[in-house]
Parts: sequence; C-alpha cells; structure tokens
Amino acid sequence: MVEENVEQIKVEEPEPVRKTGESNQNTERYLLPAAILVASIILSLSILHSAGMVSGDIQELKVAFSNMAAGPGTGPSVTPTPVQTATQPAGDGGDLGEPSDRLPPGVSVSGRTARGGKGAKVVIVDFTEMQCPFCNRAEKTMAQLLQEYGDKIKIYFKHFPLRGMHPQAQKAGEAVECAGMQGKFWEYHDVLVEHSNALQVDDLKGYASQLGLDTATFNQCLDNDEAKSIVDGDFAEGTSLGISGVPTIYINGKKIVGAQPYEVFKQAIDEALQAVGEGS
Repeated sequence: MVEENVEQIKVEEPEPVRKTGESNQNTERYLLPAAILVASIILSLSILHSAGMVSGDIQELKVAFSNMAAGPGTGPSVTPTPVQTATQPAGDGGDLGEPSDRLPPGVSVSGRTARGGKGAKVVIVDFTEMQCPFCNRAEKTMAQLLQEYGDKIKIYFKHFPLRGMHPQAQKAGEAVECAGMQGKFWEYHDVLVEHSNALQVDDLKGYASQLGLDTATFNQCLDNDEAKSIVDGDFAEGTSLGISGVPTIYINGKKIVGAQPYEVFKQAIDEALQAVGEGS
C-alpha cells in the first residue's frame, strides 16, 4: 500500500568532520547553486502547502532549509527526547488484554481503555499523536467507524509523538493520560481533536477545567511528568514495530499507514469481521 497522508520522522545525517586548516574553497564553490536549490525547494513547499498536499508549519520547513544552506554551525541544535520503556499503569480501567492474533507483535493493551464494544473481535490499535494534521483527520475517521460498526469494533489509542516536528505532541499525549487517570481519557481526547491547534500547556490545563477534572491533581500530573512513561512506552513499542510515521493503524494486525479514505478502513474492518465469522 502506498504510504500517503502520513507524517514521518525526520532523521538528520551527522555533519562530516572538517579537518583543521582545510580550505573553504569547496564550500564557496557550491554556495550559489545550493542557495538556488534551497530557494526552489522553499517555493515548491509553499505551493504544495497551499494546495493542502503537505502538512505542518511551512515556516519551520523554510527555516530548516535556510539553516542547511547557511552551513554547519548555524541554527538551533536539537537534542532528541530519550525513549523510556515502562510498565503502563491501569489508568481508568478497561480490558486487560486481547488475543495476540488481534494485536501487532509485541504490543500490549493491558490496563488501557478501549472505545467500542467490550467483547468486539475486531481490535484497532491506533499509533498516533494529537498535533499532526493527518492524525487529526484519521481520529475523526475512527469516530465515524464507531458510529457505523458500534460494538463490533474496539479502538486502542497508542502515543507516537513526532517530537522534532510537533513539539507540543508529547505533552498533549501526557495530558490525555492524566485525564485518563481521572476517568476522562476519551472525553479529553475528543477535546484535543477539536482543538489540535491550541496545545500549549496552559491550553491543556484549561481543557481539564472545562471537563470538570480535579485541576490540582491534573496539573500536578502534567507538571511532574507523571504520565510521561506511558507515552514513551508506546513510542518504544511503535519503534520496535518499525513505525516511522503517523497515523499508523492496525486492524486485527493488518497495518494501514496514513489518513486513508474512510472506505479503506471500512474494507479492512469488513474483511476482519468476515475472518472471525461475523461478516454480513
């Protein structure tokens, strides 16, 4: 399947080490062609962004390419957030596990709350985040699928924040889990889906107040990184599966990458239902 409508992790190659006293002639020789190339890329990205074919902040892309043209030693340095594997707390309850043939290899949903039918034989595991535009589109598609299939399916949410591209995604994921500890996981999730452009920490705390959560407990959870291990644990699982972009969604183990049309997910669900003897 062609992987489209998906945000992917950007991997930066290390800069070659320049020897002491090495001439700058090579750099100067390629400076003008590089500048022309960068200008062309920025123009192309601007056109694609206007047409809705790429997501994210186009200004961030411009800055990144400008820094590349400027050469080594310019622009801010980024330190990747370390990934921790941790035992996930029970949160607000839910199913304790699923048959292994309905889950991606090595993925646990123990203690996690599913949305949908408790006894559903079609299990959807959704690796995603709250800031990515394509993820937002896919989350709305998941809600439509629940309306159509009801108790025949269940959905588990798994965090896979692209921290370098979407700096608010990590904390937004933690906020969902903090809300889940007070029994409002999906309610808070839905608020963030509708307000994906306002995910600053103050915004996240405001949504907790709007939902009637114990704000002191919520704020402590968020400020003290009490849910960080859950988000990091999900990210580690996704990494072990080879996930490099979001959304990446599994339907009874079948992998679908990107915010695909509704019909793509519907076909996969119908096939899964047929396989477990519940097809029409």
